[in-house]
Amino acid sequence: MRRLAAALSIALAGALAHAAPTPRVTASVSKGHPNSGKLSGGKRWTNTKWARQRPGRAGSWGTPEMVRLLQSSAHKVAGKHPRSVLMIGDLSAREGGPLPGHHSHQSGRDADVGFYLRDSRDRHVVLERFVAIDQHGDARGDKRVHFDDARNWELVAAWLGDGRVEVRGVFVAGWLKARLLRRAEEARAPKTLIERAQMLLMQPPNAESHDDHFHLRIACAAGQRGVCFDDSIDRAPRSPGGLSSPSGAIE
Repeated sequence: MRRLAAALSIALAGALAHAAPTPRVTASVSKGHPNSGKLSGGKRWTNTKWARQRPGRAGSWGTPEMVRLLQSSAHKVAGKHPRSVLMIGDLSAREGGPLPGHHSHQSGRDADVGFYLRDSRDRHVVLERFVAIDQHGDARGDKRVHFDDARNWELVAAWLGDGRVEVRGVFVAGWLKARLLRRAEEARAPKTLIERAQMLLMQPPNAESHDDHFHLRIACAAGQRGVCFDDSIDRAPRSPGGLSSPSGAIE
């Protein structure tokens, strides 16, 4: 009996040694602040039919919530406006931390998002670059390209109405905020949604004008409070170029 038990023990040990290893499941964690943080277990951006990232971007990683929000909102806009394509800029580096050209984008909860554009015949225009928009809604330097009020409002509405992710802010130039709110009124959007847009669409005083893209920021996941903090801190670490980040900087 003892010999049988020993033999079974050896056989079991050998089977376990040759069994396939159990895959490690790593939860995604956004650590710290948007301008002083890290990202663990982030999700890499993948292009879809409705949204793609500008070529050559350094930051292609975000929290799963951020990546899903961007992809689902682009899909929703394309459902109402066929053949729409959303252009995505930087998210965060794979492990977060300082990202060249940005003061924030350090914890997987920031994303730069290009505007939907149209031509004078109201046809969707897709460019692989961000385009600055003047106070008349026209592309600076090219009056044939215009800010697409309808698509851009649908995008903002999709972000604010998602229900699974809390949007902390959508940073955009003041004159473009006015266009978006006017479009919301014309589309008879719910009053509560317009009020949220009025509060969350903003041009921070300590950042660039945001006239060529949206800067979307989402809040920390509910289970990460204490290790993750929604907003920027007053002082951030030095960027890779050795320059100190300005107080509370957005970009």
